[in-house]
Amino acid sequence: MKQKRLFLVLLVIITLSACATAPDSSQAVDLPTTTATASPTETPAPTPTPTATATPTVYPTPQGELLTSPLLRFTLFVPAGFESITGIYRYQYSYAAAYQGEDYWEKTIVVLDMDVSEEPDLPLEIYLLLALENLDYFNAAVEDTSAAFDADSPFPGAKAVDFTGNTQGVPIQGQIIGFKPDDDHVLIGLAWFDVSADPEAWNNEGVNLFHYVMDELVLEK
Repeated sequence: MKQKRLFLVLLVIITLSACATAPDSSQAVDLPTTTATASPTETPAPTPTPTATATPTVYPTPQGELLTSPLLRFTLFVPAGFESITGIYRYQYSYAAAYQGEDYWEKTIVVLDMDVSEEPDLPLEIYLLLALENLDYFNAAVEDTSAAFDADSPFPGAKAVDFTGNTQGVPIQGQIIGFKPDDDHVLIGLAWFDVSADPEAWNNEGVNLFHYVMDELVLEK
């Protein structure tokens, strides 16, 4: 009987000891903290903007015929639909003109061959202004001009001036080009278009037709 009681006492002691050493499941446990590292945001590469390529305007080759005359030291290309005349201007200047319009010259291209042997050393700009001042011979007058600039021409040293004006009260816009084929002569090309109905008539048609005519000049050797 004593042995049984002793056994029970030992069993109780062992049980109490086990309970005293067991961890409290309700006690908070500190967990190791980790710092989250943000992934770097990739910046997308900018999409390259396509470069616009300007398409040059292609003008059709004008149709027409060549004009020759015993008065002229050059051959003039006369566009189709244009009338043409030749003559002597102020005695020492010969000229050829291609024009449209009966009451006034609505579309006009004139080339002057000026003998400058008596004053060959004058600047080319002087001859440009002289021709502009004498536009009244061709029923036109100048109102405003640009400064002279280097002309896009196959003839070396060519100069040009842009101008606006009127003919018979009608507004015109045009250009004059001059060059020296030799020391004794100056060739002057002048042209204008009536811009009353279409303000862009000169820019869209006239200047390109004028340059074609001037580029096609054939000079006597």
